[in-house]
Formats: sequence, C-alpha cells, structure tokens
Amino acid sequence: MKEKGWANSLGASTNADLSDFITFEVTVELTNKGLGAIDDVCEAIFSYVRMLQKSSIPDYVFDENLQLDELEWRYTTKGQSGPYVQSLALAMDQYPPSLIVAGPRRLALKESESTFITSDNPRMGFKSKEQRDIIKDACTDLINKLTVDNSFLTVFSKTFEGKTNKVEKWYGTQYNVRSIPMSTLMRWQNCAPAETIGLSYPRRNIFIPSESGLRVKKKPNQSVPKTFEEKIKPITPPSIIRDDGDEGRWTVWYKQDDRFGKPKAFMIFQLLTDELYSSPTKASLASLYQQCAADKLNEYTYDARLADLSYDFQVLPRGVRLTFGGYNDKLKTFASYVTSKLATDLDDVLPVNEEEFERYKDNLLRAYSAFNVKQPYGKLNLHSTFEY
Repeated sequence: MKEKGWANSLGASTNADLSDFITFEVTVELTNKGLGAIDDVCEAIFSYVRMLQKSSIPDYVFDENLQLDELEWRYTTKGQSGPYVQSLALAMDQYPPSLIVAGPRRLALKESESTFITSDNPRMGFKSKEQRDIIKDACTDLINKLTVDNSFLTVFSKTFEGKTNKVEKWYGTQYNVRSIPMSTLMRWQNCAPAETIGLSYPRRNIFIPSESGLRVKKKPNQSVPKTFEEKIKPITPPSIIRDDGDEGRWTVWYKQDDRFGKPKAFMIFQLLTDELYSSPTKASLASLYQQCAADKLNEYTYDARLADLSYDFQVLPRGVRLTFGGYNDKLKTFASYVTSKLATDLDDVLPVNEEEFERYKDNLLRAYSAFNVKQPYGKLNLHSTFEY
C-alpha cells in the first residue's frame, strides 16, 4: 500500500473482546491518494485474509508467538492498575485460581497434557505437536469468520465535512451511512490471490533472544533500605569511561544495572550540532529525513519491536538523538544495522521516486498544519531555537 502511495501506516488487532463476541480491526492511515482508492485498499486486505484462509500458517509463526509471550511474562514491568484489574476480572471466568494471572499472558497453558501447568520455568516451544495444533485450530476458526459479509467499513476524513446527513446522539458527530454496492462486495469476495500482489507470510524473527543470551551478568542488589538516610541516598551516577576533551569527538558515560537484574541494555547517542535548526528550511529538511528514515526502516524494525528491541531517532534543536534499548543478545546487531542505514546507506532511506516524496511531504505538511493546537511548551521550544 505504501509503494502504491495509498497508506502511511497499517495496523491490525482485536478490539472489542466480550463474553459473546469479538471484533478484529484492520486500521489504515490513508494518504489523499488512498482516500480515493478505498475499494482497492479493502481488496488488498481481503487478499491477505484469503491467504490466511487458503494456506496453512507456518508453524514457526506460532512458535515465535509462544516465545515472545514467555519473554514478556518473565521480564514484565509494572503497568497501569486499571487494565490489569480488568484482565484479572475476565480471567476469573476463564481460568482456575492458579492461572488467573498467568493464563491470559502465557500462550497454551490450558493445552498442556496435564489439566493445567503452574510452573514458572521458561518455555522455548510447545510441549507437543498436538498442543500447537489446538492453537492452530482455534486461529483457523477465527480466521474463517473474517469474511466480507461479516465486516463493516468506517472511513474518517475532513473531506466529508458538509456532506453528511446524520448526527450521532451523544457526541454530535456528523456522519453518513450507506450500503456498499453489490459489485464492490463481489470484487472483494473474488479478490486477487495474495502472491500476485506481493503479499506473503512474515519471515522468521531473527531478533528473538536465545536462552543463553538472557543470562544476567550481574545480580541486582536486593538489600532494602532500612533507615531514612539510606532511603534518600542518591543513586550512583554514571561514570565517564572515555573523554576526548573539548576538541574531541566523544564523551562516553556508562552505568551498570544493579537494581533490576534484567538482561537488557540501553544506548543513547547525542550528536551535537547547531546546523539542523539554524534556519526553518534546514529544520524542515531534517524533519523530512527523520520521517523518511522511520518509514523505510519500519519493515526491518517491526520484528525487533516484537522482540522488545526499540530505537528512537529524533531531530532536535541541539542535534540528533539516537536511542536503542532491549535484550542484550541481539541489541548490538540491531543497532549496527540501523546506524549504518542512517549514516552511510542513505539511498536506502531517502525517497526513491516523486510519488514517495509526495507521501512524506504530505505527512509533514499535516504535522505542520497542527502546530497551532500544540501544547504551549512545544511552541516555546521552537521560538527559543530560531532567531527572528
């Protein structure tokens, strides 16, 4: 869809998940060109669904999902109490007391050979082929319900302003409702095979860490502060392990984790320069490059994000900030690839044609058009950067 200039982003997930029904949503952020090709966008989506229905999903997709669920379970962090309580309330109706917490978060606990398993030992795969097949059958049952007849389409756009004839009762939202022509429905039902339009199953995720790569090199300090003085004692700051001086290139700080004991690391690079925001034109070009890089790297970094590896590339008034984080095992490989693309393989991140450039430009113009509704502190940062 991006290659055709139809979309800026795409996502899919379950939405409403209640006791008697569930909804599955595919959300596409359309470009102006994509807004005029909605039927084609929907046909592409149904082509992928048809592939799911007609060909078997590879076993490694299920194996990787189990491994990723186990990683999240073992190294989870404290989240918001509201959603957590809701998940526990739902789980009470689906799991025995011993699995109310773990059941919704660890794949295939119910499908073990015994009635239930309660061990916290990490699992790197399904216990048996039969156990995996139970999950595959459940997925097949859901996928077969994703049909044209069971779907509805919602389109949001400011271009519809003044063209609506209904008003929603509670929020006053203006909208229209219309039937989709039978010819369009037939087209979606007889959509093109996925392989003819370049769609296929995801490749294997190379970023899932190995069990040996999850070893913690230094155990955390588990001693609990007892006195008031111990509790207010400042945390040891990072130490400088390299300093090239005022005229040098690098100053490097390092701090060993001694509190959490997770096999994770974070790397933060700050490249200082006053060139990027020395004029509005340069600032706009820098923002355009940031957008190009994020979009071009998305396909590669998506698998990394699933495996809890992250990166953030920001163009700021003081220069460029690049942040990496996640499991140690594959972090260096991930960071090396991203930095090489940003620094040397520029042709891989810049627009390849005029159509792609227009898509990035449109995104940037939309962001600039929202400047007036930004928070005040966001505006102050820019006003303090430019000299008028």
